[in-house]
Amino acid sequence: MVYQKRLFEDENAFYALCDIFHAILRDSRLAAAYLVVDALDEDTASATHVPIKWIVSSRNRPDIEQQFTLDDSRMRLSLELNAEQVSRAIDLYIDYKVTRLKSIEHDEAMQDQVRSQMPQKADGTFLWVALVFQELQKPVLSRDVLPLLEEIPPGLELLYNRMMNQVEQYERSCRHVLAMVTLAHRPLYISELRALADASGTGELEKIIDMCGSFITIRDAQIYLIHQSAKDYLTGNALPRVFPSGTKPVHRDLFIRSLRALSGTLKKDIYGLRNSGLLVHEVQPPNPDPLSAVRYSCVYWVDHLLEAHGQGSNQGKELPDDEEIHTFLKTHFTHWLESLSLLRKLPDEEAPLQTYAAALLFCPTNSKVKRQYWGERLPLVKNVSGINNNWDVCLQTLKGHSGSVKSVAFSPDGRTLASASDDETIRLWDAATGRATQTLKGHSSWVNSVAFSPDGQTLASASWDQTIRLWDAATGCATQTLKGHSRPVNNVAFSPDGRTLASASQDETIRLWDAVTGRATQTLKGYSSSVNSFAFSPDGRTLASASQDETIRLWDAVTGRATQTLKGYSSSVNSFAFSPDDRTLASASRDQTIRLWDAATGYGLNNNR
Repeated sequence: MVYQKRLFEDENAFYALCDIFHAILRDSRLAAAYLVVDALDEDTASATHVPIKWIVSSRNRPDIEQQFTLDDSRMRLSLELNAEQVSRAIDLYIDYKVTRLKSIEHDEAMQDQVRSQMPQKADGTFLWVALVFQELQKPVLSRDVLPLLEEIPPGLELLYNRMMNQVEQYERSCRHVLAMVTLAHRPLYISELRALADASGTGELEKIIDMCGSFITIRDAQIYLIHQSAKDYLTGNALPRVFPSGTKPVHRDLFIRSLRALSGTLKKDIYGLRNSGLLVHEVQPPNPDPLSAVRYSCVYWVDHLLEAHGQGSNQGKELPDDEEIHTFLKTHFTHWLESLSLLRKLPDEEAPLQTYAAALLFCPTNSKVKRQYWGERLPLVKNVSGINNNWDVCLQTLKGHSGSVKSVAFSPDGRTLASASDDETIRLWDAATGRATQTLKGHSSWVNSVAFSPDGQTLASASWDQTIRLWDAATGCATQTLKGHSRPVNNVAFSPDGRTLASASQDETIRLWDAVTGRATQTLKGYSSSVNSFAFSPDGRTLASASQDETIRLWDAVTGRATQTLKGYSSSVNSFAFSPDDRTLASASRDQTIRLWDAATGYGLNNNR
């Protein structure tokens, strides 16, 4: 079966690879399958139910190791505890590489000396050996091989320092290219880097890349850092040397150069399609492809803009007004959308030229986009009526669940939205794009509630199947199932410090769990009916809960002791919340009222209908 390259260039690439992978495993000619997953610490891998053997490699990191529970079917091999075997493998690799050194290919005595010295300095690291042989393979006289080898320091850290010293000997453009490659969100093609760097031609750019020492390499016209450890070094110990003014100026330079490259390239119907109904999978880029040099810029200029202004510390704040951004959006906004569609980065836009048809037609009459770009609509469209004057206040509608949605929760960083449904699943959505990223399955009945831990790493879900499940929020893998309730679980929430997980159930109890171990620590009793909802106070000291028995109870969150019972409702209490200063508690009831209470005394402040 022949697979087209474009299968792996959109948001469905992972699923396409899975289909191919399973097709290979189903091949009757395949007697056995051994899969090697290298560098798990640099990427993520997902499990499969296919009966195959996996060999997974990673640096010795606890956060990865704890995800692999070893049983009879799994075996752990620590390279640190098998140094003799590793040393033997390195010796074989050195012997292989030495025989291929042109400068000493006829000098057996020199070869033996190199074989003798290299293992002593390699310190059990294959990468060090590979980098040193890159250096020795450069044109050099045979008499200079040993002095050069003696000059190269042992260990990766010292070797990287030497490589950095060499980079600093060259012109500023070399360091600038190294900085750009380090901060890029994916490996750059040479044509893309040329559009972002001060290099007039491919030859000049390749010369600059060569001057960057052994930190970066070119494969299939794409520029890569040689190893994750190199990136760790460049953004760690060498940060002041590569980024003397910090990373933000480089991000801003990437953003500015990207915007200027796009402004000089983008235009309406850039591929000359002329057919507004042509779907993106039917499009063949022209040769040469006018988007080849700006593919990266088209997708990532906004990311670099945000990072240039400190996305992490600047969330929720407006970016400074930038005339270049304003000019670009006024001139090229629809062209940019068309190009994103051609690059398969707009999952909901299957026909690139519909940017100038349906997308413009259904914009509200008073929208800035419609007023600015109405002249770029397709010629066959003369006018349109029946469209709203302004945008709906609803930003997006997320669809995918097949049952009633019972609960939603944002991750602490605001990037992910989780939803719980009667279809027995939890869905994770990209909060910016509205795209579904994962579907979490495992509950055997309705899912009533979801909540993120304060650090955003764990998602908890409560279900009608009487269980609480904990999920890794990044991978979507179920990590624990908490059992103990005897009836459906209505609600779940983490304490502000993330150490405690609380659950409310129709069995008339609230349970407190250790959020790390999953061990039940306390069971709070006292209600005569289902517990509907609860909330921790902002300081984490008080837990308030609401029940169908028309009462609210306050509990000491540490001891589990009931401190107050608040009465006054004539119907079931559904929900409530603490004020940020811990002083006031608001409650909502089926009797159509909201009540405010003094959180310290339990005194009712008012009754709002």
